Amino acid sequence: MKLDGFLLKLFLFILLILFLISYPQSYPQAQYLTPEDELAISGFEQVATEIEHYFGDKGFYPLRLSDLITEKYLAEFPINPYKPGEKMKQIPFCEFYPGGLVYLPYSLGGESIDNFVLGLLGGKSTGDELRIATSFTEDQIDQIIKSGERWKIVKLPQSIVKSLDSMMKQIALDIQSKLEEYFEEEGEYPVDLKTLKEGGYLEEYPDNPYYLLSSTAQEKVEFTADIDNAMSGGILTYYPYSIDGKQLRDYFLGATGIRESERLDLFYALTRWDGLYELLPENVKSDERKEGYIIWLKNEGKGGNPAGYTFLKEHPEYILHDATWLKGQPDYRARDQLFQIQISLARYYFDNGVYPPNLDVLVEQGYCYWLLNPYADTIPNAPKWMKPVKPGEFTPGGIVYLPYTPTWGDWQGKGLVAYELLLLGSALDSGMDVGSETPDGWKYHWQWDNYPAPLGFAPGFDGKPDGVILILSSRPENHED
Repeated sequence: MKLDGFLLKLFLFILLILFLISYPQSYPQAQYLTPEDELAISGFEQVATEIEHYFGDKGFYPLRLSDLITEKYLAEFPINPYKPGEKMKQIPFCEFYPGGLVYLPYSLGGESIDNFVLGLLGGKSTGDELRIATSFTEDQIDQIIKSGERWKIVKLPQSIVKSLDSMMKQIALDIQSKLEEYFEEEGEYPVDLKTLKEGGYLEEYPDNPYYLLSSTAQEKVEFTADIDNAMSGGILTYYPYSIDGKQLRDYFLGATGIRESERLDLFYALTRWDGLYELLPENVKSDERKEGYIIWLKNEGKGGNPAGYTFLKEHPEYILHDATWLKGQPDYRARDQLFQIQISLARYYFDNGVYPPNLDVLVEQGYCYWLLNPYADTIPNAPKWMKPVKPGEFTPGGIVYLPYTPTWGDWQGKGLVAYELLLLGSALDSGMDVGSETPDGWKYHWQWDNYPAPLGFAPGFDGKPDGVILILSSRPENHED
C-alpha cells in the first residue's frame, strides 16, 4: 500500500472513531431493531462486559479479543446471528463484516492498555448498524479533541510495540534460517520466499503479529520484492541477486513494523535503485526518512560475497535475475539503465540549475556509475560498459547525450536546460530512424514543430534506421523558469 493512501485511510478512521465515541453506548431505537440485531447487541454487550472484567482483574485491557478466550473470560465468542453457523469475531478496522467486532486498544501515554473502543457491525454496510462501546470518558474525549492529538487513539504502549516487533524480527530470522537450508540443498537462494513454501522448507506462512492492530496488516506475514511500498506491518521484503550472473548467491531481507515501531532509516532518496546505491557503499548517506523497516538482514551464510555489495552497486540489473534472464533480455536491461541515467540527470539539474555538458561529469561528481553493457553477453565487439558515444557512431549499448540551450522565449541564455538521450540497441540496421547525415556529420532530427531547432539539430530524417531503441527527452516546456 502506498504511504499516502495509508495515512488517508488512517485519518478517516480516526475521525470516525472520534465522532462515534462522543455518543457511547449509542443504539438505534428499538422499533428499528430486527431479531438478528437484538441477538448481535446481546453478544456485543457480553464481550464488552468481559473486557471490563479483564481490566478489573489485570489492570489493563486485552490486546486482542481472543485474549478473552485464552484467559478464560469467554468460553467462545457469541453466535453471529447474521452468519448462521458462525461465531462473532474480531475483524480489521476499516472493513465490513456482518456481526464483526472492531476492537481498538490504545494507551493515552502510559505503558499499559488503559482504554479501548469496541464496535459492532450490523447486517448491512450502510453505516447505520455500527454500535460503539468505549472506555473513554467525556472529559478524555474533550481533551483529545481540544489538544489535536487524535493520533493517540491508535497509539499502543511502547512496551507492547517492542514485544510485537521482537516477534516480527524473530520471524525474519527464522525465514533467514530457511533460506540457508535451501542454499545447502540447492546451491543458491530461491527466487522468492514463496519457493520456500512450495519446496517444503516452510510448512505455513507465519502469523502476522500486527494483525487486527493496524488498518493495513494482513492475517499472515506477506512476502514481497518491492522495497518502496512495504509500508504495512508484517511484510517481509526479500531481494535475491546474482554476483556472477549464474546463481542467486546473495540477498537482502527486511521486515516492517507498525506506526509506533522504532523504524530504520536505510535508504537515501525515494527510488528503489537510489536507495540501494546508498545502502551498499560504506558511509551510508541518511535522509532522516524512516522507510518502515524494523530489521534489515543480508546474506551472512556460505553463499555470501562481501565484494558483491560494490558489484551490485555497479550492476543493479543483476538483482532478482540469473544468467538465463540476463542473456535473454538485453534490450530491457539497457532501457532500465538509461532510466537510471535520466534520474541522475534530474538530480544534477536540481543541484546546479542546468544539465551537465556531458555524461562523464555525472560519474566524476558521483551522480551515477557506468553500468555493465547487457549486449556484451551476446555481441562480441560490444564494450563491457555502457558509455557515451558521439552522434552517428554506432556502438551496441552506446548512449548519445545531446544537451542544448533553447533559442526561443525566456529560455534564451539560460544555458543547458534541455536534452535528448538516445539508447543504441544491438544493430545499426534496426531500431528507429531519428536523424540524417548533413555536411557537418550526423545530426539528430528536431521533432518539436512549435519550437525552432537549436544549434546542432537536423531538420529531417534520411529514411535509414539509426539503431536507436529508446529516446528520453527533457522538453523545454516541462521546465519552470
